[in-house]
Amino acid sequence: MKAFDSISGYVYKAETYCPRCMRRKLYHDGVIDKTLKSQPTEDMLDLLADDLKINRENEWSFESDFFPKVIFASDAELVPDFCKECEKFV
Repeated sequence: MKAFDSISGYVYKAETYCPRCMRRKLYHDGVIDKTLKSQPTEDMLDLLADDLKINRENEWSFESDFFPKVIFASDAELVPDFCKECEKFV
């Protein structure tokens, strides 16, 4: 991941989500429990990635159908998109 860029959203199962809705989606789908849902999104995804043995630093090593991929603010400026759930600009 680009440490110098802020995270604007995520792509998961061919849909775009803001950080808040990403947590909700994973909870709704049964991927995470209440304990992880209360964590900040990046912390929650780091813990989930550790459990699933996913290297989040190498997004080429997994598919977004399996685990959320990051949308950086600089990328979002180039290709604007909206959160599937809340319709907030990502």
